[in-house]
Amino acid sequence: MPTYLMVYYSLAISTLYHDQKPIIMSGTIALVLTNTFFFTHHDTMFIGLDHLKLLTINSFLFLVTGVLVMQSRIGHGMLRNVVNYAKESQQAKEKMDGIFAEVQQSATLLNQVSGHLRENAVITGKISNEVTTAFNEIAHGIESQTISVNGMNDSMHGINQSIQSVASASDSMRELSQSTAQITNEGNREMSSLSDSMGEVSQIIGKSVGAQCGD
Repeated sequence: MPTYLMVYYSLAISTLYHDQKPIIMSGTIALVLTNTFFFTHHDTMFIGLDHLKLLTINSFLFLVTGVLVMQSRIGHGMLRNVVNYAKESQQAKEKMDGIFAEVQQSATLLNQVSGHLRENAVITGKISNEVTTAFNEIAHGIESQTISVNGMNDSMHGINQSIQSVASASDSMRELSQSTAQITNEGNREMSSLSDSMGEVSQIIGKSVGAQCGD
């Protein structure tokens, strides 16, 4: 009798794994042993029970096994959903960490671009002052020509140097303008990348909130 009761104990233990195969196996073994013991040990284990009672016992075992199988399927599905949600949450966290790192890098680069633009503005102001001074020197040289013919050669030499200074300053301004345009384009690209990254963050947060609401 104690050995026969272990059949029901094993059926109960098999439900802990949320797997229908051990439950079906335990239920089948319980049905086989019940019918076997009913006919081989009827006088000691099933005293006073007729075949109708055996049918009732078999129906009870079949019903209990079926309920336990359905419960294991539900539990297995819930466990699978929990595992999938944990994986998705971990992936979303890793992706958000990567996006935040890109955002921080973009912000640092934008600060550097802003600093370069300020420096270029200061240099442009200096070059503008040099150009103004050069033109003043040219005007002064022309005025000197009308006053003194003897100093014409010196004035022409000074004018030539002033023109060379203006040409050099113009080249510097052109190179600086090109550098400023390039830095500005880089800043625009970083701002666009920053906007895309923030959009991805919003989508991930929206998916996480939707998943939690659905659960």
